Amino acid sequence: MKTDRKLKRGLADLSKLFLQGERPSPKKQGVAGVSIEPPEECVQDHRPLRFVSTTFLQSSEIFQTTDLINLIGAVKSTFQETYLLSVDPNQTRYENFAHLLPIPPWESVKDDSDIHLYSIDRGMTFGYVSLEQFETAIQPKLASPSFHDFTDSKRALAVFDSVSESILELIDHCVFVVSADSNQLMRAYDQMRYCLGKNQFMRCSVLLTGQGAEALWEFVYERFSEIASKFLGCNLGFLGWMENGKMHLNPELLLEEGTGFAQLPSKIRLGEILHHPVLSE
Repeated sequence: MKTDRKLKRGLADLSKLFLQGERPSPKKQGVAGVSIEPPEECVQDHRPLRFVSTTFLQSSEIFQTTDLINLIGAVKSTFQETYLLSVDPNQTRYENFAHLLPIPPWESVKDDSDIHLYSIDRGMTFGYVSLEQFETAIQPKLASPSFHDFTDSKRALAVFDSVSESILELIDHCVFVVSADSNQLMRAYDQMRYCLGKNQFMRCSVLLTGQGAEALWEFVYERFSEIASKFLGCNLGFLGWMENGKMHLNPELLLEEGTGFAQLPSKIRLGEILHHPVLSE
């Protein structure tokens, strides 16, 4: 990649990360916003869901709830169904969604641990559930044998707004949201190492946000990718960049599933849960 001298001088603050070393570990095998529309009446499609599960881990406060909603709005056309799932949300996290989406107020759901799904617009659904209920619901033994056949299935995306160990086991694709800052990149690296320690089959990619994202994405991604490959054995993907309301994304990247099959029964069970008819406020 060709990078002019002026750009290199402007990236001096990133050199700490790119020059740091660590003993390599063995490699594993292996733009626009969204407009919220009232749900339309449609014929219920009862085909099973074959979904890719993902989450966005951020290393700063630059990536806000509005950005997540806009990003989902930009990638949802790649899938037949898209689900934004909030597991065990606290009041602040839930109300951030309630300010943007047509969902019930916090006061009416805070003591309810059941799984609830709400239609937001065509092809997009919001769901919330307590962590305890979620972990109980996805037990592999509860999965129906009829959901194991994906011959005629709908391609779906499940976006989790937070992670726990039980959620990490289900994740196919973890997106690390970073900006061109050495401290944030170091935090993202530590997050990546932790996540891969819990689920070595998940795919990883980066989304660059904040000042300089459009101009610096190629340099930051190439160097960060080299480090992830060398020290974590991770083939890092690039989802895209977001800056000042503009975005450039590669949503097809999210179509790739993880390479492990140990979590398949739990994913099948989650597909059954998400297949239930959704509600509208």
